[in-house]
Amino acid sequence: MSCASSNLSNQDPNYYQTVNGYAVPSSIPYNRNTPTGLRKYKGGYPPFAPTIGSLSVTSSNAGTYSLVYIYGTNFLPPCYGNTYVNFGPFKQLPITFYSTNSISFVVPLNAQAGIYKVVVVNIYNSNFSPAVNQTYSGNPNFSNPVTYQIIGYIVNGSYTITSNAQYNTIISFTANSRITFYQNYTVDYIVVGGGGGGGGASRYIDNKVAGGGGGGQVLYSTTAFNTNIFNTTGFNTTYNIIVGQGGSGGIGTIIYPNAPDIHGQNGQNGNTSQIVVDSKPIATANGGQGGFGSNNASGNGGTSGFGTAGGVGVTGGNAPFGGGGGGANGSGGNGSLNIYTPIYGTTFGAGGGGGSWNYAGGNGGNTNAGNGGGANSSLPTSGKPNTGCGGGGGGSVAGGNGGSGIVIFYFNT
Repeated sequence: MSCASSNLSNQDPNYYQTVNGYAVPSSIPYNRNTPTGLRKYKGGYPPFAPTIGSLSVTSSNAGTYSLVYIYGTNFLPPCYGNTYVNFGPFKQLPITFYSTNSISFVVPLNAQAGIYKVVVVNIYNSNFSPAVNQTYSGNPNFSNPVTYQIIGYIVNGSYTITSNAQYNTIISFTANSRITFYQNYTVDYIVVGGGGGGGGASRYIDNKVAGGGGGGQVLYSTTAFNTNIFNTTGFNTTYNIIVGQGGSGGIGTIIYPNAPDIHGQNGQNGNTSQIVVDSKPIATANGGQGGFGSNNASGNGGTSGFGTAGGVGVTGGNAPFGGGGGGANGSGGNGSLNIYTPIYGTTFGAGGGGGSWNYAGGNGGNTNAGNGGGANSSLPTSGKPNTGCGGGGGGSVAGGNGGSGIVIFYFNT
């Protein structure tokens, strides 16, 4: 279409024909025996509804300027009527007309995150043709809908996104990351510090026992646990996520023929996990203490990041915010369990089991925590990544490593 002239007799003669002095679409049916001698076409009018083939972009961030080009057919020149865009609940958005195959519109700045349908609408006027004027003038002609998404946040780093029955967005940060919000959300969170490494043990020169690493501290965003749900603070607010690494197991005797015996060393402490905004931490979970090595008088379990004491030759103390590592005095004590299970479905921050050369090693506080090494040269195991669980104490070898921490956000978009 062109707006160069409203005299339709100047249009493409293959598209228009003159009947009784009026220019009308040549698709109007006729009788072969009529005196007009018009060419025969199938009945019906040409299509008046626009069509959308594609959009130049299909998503943008909430509250940011986004110009969207629409490519398709039958977009209406201004002289023949009005073309506009419906964007979900936003009606009659103005467009810029480039051609019958290309127009553009601007996404409303106040549109919230979500999925929207883009629809182009044509409304013809009497300049198009009398036939159209009689039948279609003033009536909207709708295109096919095309999906457009407005995103309320952007995530960078190491993460997974899932959902459950209560939250339609669960982001689990498994390493240092950041998230920028473009609109306000109410966010629940879990922050877990890294687990402590298990202590190492010597085979001959020390007491052959080592404590398990303490579990990392676990924070939950409920007032019952003295931490608060936070509200994101609007457009372009970035939260830096720090995920604490687990502590390394303490070194001990290396088992192979004629290996030199060394003093068993303490396991290293787990590292802190944090949520930080504007350089200020809003949630901090401490790492678990490393288990004591056999260079100590006894292989005590590491204290949890929350402060729960590790075992002294026995099972570490159970607590809702992180379990202590199992001690070892003779046989290895079990690591303690973090007794609170959050809605996320995983129990974090359990202590590692104590290790013993002569007797059985202790079990970790749960299946995510490391087991202590024991008799018959069984080796200690490490805490699983992203659980904040402690590593097992070595019987006469190096202790197991603590599991790294995790940060989890829950919110409804």
